[in-house]
Amino acid sequence: MNKIVLLLLLSFTATITMAKSKPFPKRYVGVYEGTQEKYTLLSTEQEELEVEKAQLLIVLERNQITLKVGKYILEGSFEIQAKTKEYYALEVTLSNGVVEYWNLYRKEKKILRKPVYPIPETFLFKK
Repeated sequence: MNKIVLLLLLSFTATITMAKSKPFPKRYVGVYEGTQEKYTLLSTEQEELEVEKAQLLIVLERNQITLKVGKYILEGSFEIQAKTKEYYALEVTLSNGVVEYWNLYRKEKKILRKPVYPIPETFLFKK
């Protein structure tokens, strides 16, 4: 009886550990590319500053995310907030402290990046 309880406890612990290290199937891991459209910022002097469009690159791994916007590179982590038939809803925390919400679409293998306003939403497609 003690052996059965121990075996069940060990298998339960292994399942939880594997679930944390593999949040989604390996087919979604990889490089995603897209273009962020230009947008306008207001400066402290109420002047409008136009930010040109830029190439985005996301490297999605099982435990971390790397976001490259132009020449800037940010590392980050994520948590799966929801899992539906269509997508995984991710809460992404970047190394600069910014929190964004992304959708990883399962069938199309694309990511919808929803950054902080006024940066526009961007679709990135798996290479």
